[in-house]
Amino acid sequence: MKLVVVGCGIGGAEVVANVRKRLPKKELEICVLDQRANTQCKALHPLILSGRATPEEASGDLKRFAEAHDAEFINERVEDVDFDERLVKTEKGREVSYDHLVLAFGAEPDFSVPGAEGAHSIYTLEDAVRAKNALDALDFSKERDVVVVGAGLTGVEVAGELSDFFTRTGKKVKVTLVEKESRILPELPEEVSSFVANILKERGVEMLTSTKVTEISDAGVMLEDGRMLSSDFTLWAGGVKPHSLIKTIARVKRDPYLGEIGFPVTEDGWLRVEPFSRLMGMTSFDEVGEGEYKEYMVFAVGDAVKFEVVEPDFLERVSMKTMDEAERHAKTVAKNIATVLKGWTKPLRHIYIPKNATVTPNVLIPMGEREGVEVRCGSAKRVSPREIRRKVKVRKVSAERVRKEVEGGFKALFKE
Repeated sequence: MKLVVVGCGIGGAEVVANVRKRLPKKELEICVLDQRANTQCKALHPLILSGRATPEEASGDLKRFAEAHDAEFINERVEDVDFDERLVKTEKGREVSYDHLVLAFGAEPDFSVPGAEGAHSIYTLEDAVRAKNALDALDFSKERDVVVVGAGLTGVEVAGELSDFFTRTGKKVKVTLVEKESRILPELPEEVSSFVANILKERGVEMLTSTKVTEISDAGVMLEDGRMLSSDFTLWAGGVKPHSLIKTIARVKRDPYLGEIGFPVTEDGWLRVEPFSRLMGMTSFDEVGEGEYKEYMVFAVGDAVKFEVVEPDFLERVSMKTMDEAERHAKTVAKNIATVLKGWTKPLRHIYIPKNATVTPNVLIPMGEREGVEVRCGSAKRVSPREIRRKVKVRKVSAERVRKEVEGGFKALFKE
């Protein structure tokens, strides 16, 4: 049997590591495909800007990782997947067959404003290093303006990290955080937004909410109301969008029993999975004996997926795209893959329920060398809206704790 994993970020790597713990090489062949030679710990990218993390600390060698888990590593970009023939096709014309498949190729940055691609970003490690070099090249003999566009988790972490760094180093810099929604961290509960906003305000960060950016240029950041924000360094943190590979592979599948099956994507373009994390409709069967079948399953994990759970009280829980949630999701997928390989009579039983979801966030937010913010809200169990409001806890924690938890899983996978 052969398992193929497309994409080896945190989600893909956790699937490989956890499946291999359960199944030795003689029982399962594993192949990993990724266009990068190194995976990246994106949670450390804001710290690269301030010099609190190095590129080496935020990256892991994929070839070495694959060898450590008795897996084949193919360093090529995947261009298509043929679900009928069970083939993964790469940019170099290679066709990799599979029995079971895991799609873990993540998301892509959403440069939704003209000029955004020309701004700095920390989406990739290479982006973060370029942004760090550009900051270091600025002349700080006079006051400078830094503008961060987008006040989700990434934008807030960058603003917190940079404001702390500039204060500690005595640099005169005005940091402005711009957000189109009515508050920063719009994906989190209001009490979290207020708590973090007060910290940033104390540090002198100017926050412009309900403010839409229409263009980014060398001159600065143009706002919808006609104002131009002067900027010596502009960083784009405007969120992510579905990976372009989804549009390529989203074709109708032909099933010998069910006929044509539509590809499972959400209305906004993300992969849609059922509670066992299988890509709905992509499972196929071969009859290998009288009344006996062999199943071939397709799973999806991590940022490529929009995982939604609608509770009995009609409260929708959408999994957040964070590293620790990708780890949890991947471990559940690994358990189900191990179950599949025990035979078609063994039903899947491991259901993934988001712990870190939009209505039940459980996140750590780095805010600089001294402190971070911990947000805890209930658990992965079903709770009512009233319980959720009562259980939201926000507090300051040490930067050392934040760093330890942020890179813990990454170190365990790639720094052994």
